[in-house]
Amino acid sequence: RQRQMCIRDRSYWEFTRNLNGLINQYANAAGIASRHIGGVELNRNYKGDANERPTLLPVAPTKQKQALRLLNSYIFAPDALTLPERYYDRQTTDPFSFSLSQDFPVGDQIAAIKRVALTRLFSPGVLRRISNAEYKSGGNPTQTLTLPELFSSVTGNIWAELQQRKNISSQRRQLQRVYADTTVSYTHLRAHET
Repeated sequence: RQRQMCIRDRSYWEFTRNLNGLINQYANAAGIASRHIGGVELNRNYKGDANERPTLLPVAPTKQKQALRLLNSYIFAPDALTLPERYYDRQTTDPFSFSLSQDFPVGDQIAAIKRVALTRLFSPGVLRRISNAEYKSGGNPTQTLTLPELFSSVTGNIWAELQQRKNISSQRRQLQRVYADTTVSYTHLRAHET
């Protein structure tokens, strides 16, 4: 039995509002997960405190790898954040507000979630922290998330259609463009630093 997307005699605005809430939950989850990758925990203790811990402690490698798997599965995978086509013609604007726009830009919202997560992962600060943690662990992949692990897993998900010889949707092409722009700009930035 197929679930109804809108209750009879109710406005499609309720459906649109609920869908927007779901998309916002995805955005929040992607933001939280991406902060774990290359993240640092700040411990505000004092010298001599009981159970004193390092003041700046990298997020545990298991948490970083779990966050990376989550992003790869639910944000960067080819089928991530896809909605049934019938949802697109059921969206509307708030009937009680004045808006110049008479559409609901769900595609833009989903693209923004993916773009923000990707640019966060490949930001210079995150890559620098991952690189430093890798150095401190002697490059041991069991003790830290490594740059090759990050790049190969994200790259494999973003460019998956090429290996499978499938058509690439406009949403995916947009994500691939962001990937290319981000990696090129990072390479360009690194070239000017040396």
